[in-house]
Amino acid sequence: DDPVFAEFVRQLVRSLGGEFPCALQWMDSAETALLELGQRQYELMLLDYNLPRANGLQVLAQVRELPPERQPAVIMLTGSGKESVAVEAMERRAQDYLSKFGLESAPLLRALRNALAQKQLADQVARYQAQTRADLEMARHLQQSLLPDRYPVFPRSASPAESSLRFCHRFCPATELAGDFFSVLPLSDTRAGVFICDVMGHGVRSALVTAMVRALLGHAAPRTADPGRFLADMNRRLGSLLQPADSPMFATAFHLVADVGAGRLHYATAGHPPPLHLQRSAGRAAPLGVPPHAGPALGLFGNATYAT
Repeated sequence: DDPVFAEFVRQLVRSLGGEFPCALQWMDSAETALLELGQRQYELMLLDYNLPRANGLQVLAQVRELPPERQPAVIMLTGSGKESVAVEAMERRAQDYLSKFGLESAPLLRALRNALAQKQLADQVARYQAQTRADLEMARHLQQSLLPDRYPVFPRSASPAESSLRFCHRFCPATELAGDFFSVLPLSDTRAGVFICDVMGHGVRSALVTAMVRALLGHAAPRTADPGRFLADMNRRLGSLLQPADSPMFATAFHLVADVGAGRLHYATAGHPPPLHLQRSAGRAAPLGVPPHAGPALGLFGNATYAT
């Protein structure tokens, strides 16, 4: 707000023109500065701490509320010399802090360059994060599309309400991308295969392995009638894909064949927690029985066998 000091700073910045060319604009109040920032885009802002009807920290807080692409790098100027002001300015994401007393071209040039470099780096990080969020959102939608959006009916000529086997699911990923997958496979008019797997961890790596498992289901389809042979085939194929990875990856899995014609369930597990069998007539739920050492998780041992 001091025109004499403002002119001094303008002359000082102009003297850097050979090393730091720029266009200058002076605002004499917080109100006019914020109005200008709303209308035009600036890369750098020299902000006085003492202003009429406001202080520089209040202005800085409002600057940081602007859209990220319209926020300039901020260097705080103060004549108080108080360290507390400098600390608070940096906490509010000012790029630098200079004393008005004895202000010279060399430290000013250094501060301007550093502030601009910080802003450029922050802008690059923001663009990268925005792209990453967009990629994760797309991957999330693609992963959701791998899950069944409708179920087969048994027999095939039946309506969903008349089907002798009915299914429902609830899918709640812990992060944007999950390592969980399931599928319902029609084997005949009276038999259905239900496959569930959980890839270790969360995030992109787990989601990629989940997509591999989804692709492998088609190759293992001829063996779906025998859950143990089905898991052995899946394990062998998945292990060959995961073997080149730098760190171990695996997936626990469970495969069940429901045969309503024979009134039987056949199933096998690959290190997966046993599913719960809900007996509605008795009003109880209990884990399905799984024999000891039924089989390891998929992808760990290429020649593993699984008990049906």
